[in-house]
Amino acid sequence: MLEWKLSPISDKQFATFLTNTLCQVERGVGSRLVADSKYKVNNKLLNFMTQVFQKESQDCGANMWSAYNALTYWSTHTDADYVDVDGKSQRLGETKAKHTVQLQRQNKVRSLLSSDDWNELRLVA
Repeated sequence: MLEWKLSPISDKQFATFLTNTLCQVERGVGSRLVADSKYKVNNKLLNFMTQVFQKESQDCGANMWSAYNALTYWSTHTDADYVDVDGKSQRLGETKAKHTVQLQRQNKVRSLLSSDDWNELRLVA
């Protein structure tokens, strides 16, 4: 974790990481970023996460620590309000079972932090 503050990453690198991991959906709502790609992407979540990363980057710099903060913000804020890139007010993950959603998200973040994709992101930095 101490190395994360010294490991710079760009908005694009973080967005690519999200596209390949957290924001990837096999079925359901989403769009393919590349016409022949196998997976779809949850654009609403991708938009939200990149905005959180950019806010964190203002305080901590564009680095792995900001990426970690963005992931943990998502895992604990189950009904976050934000303004999307088109200027529309959005709400992410409105739910009544917040504790269940938080636990599921925390497990996803834990899995991401031990994934090859996260380690590759760190090595690129």
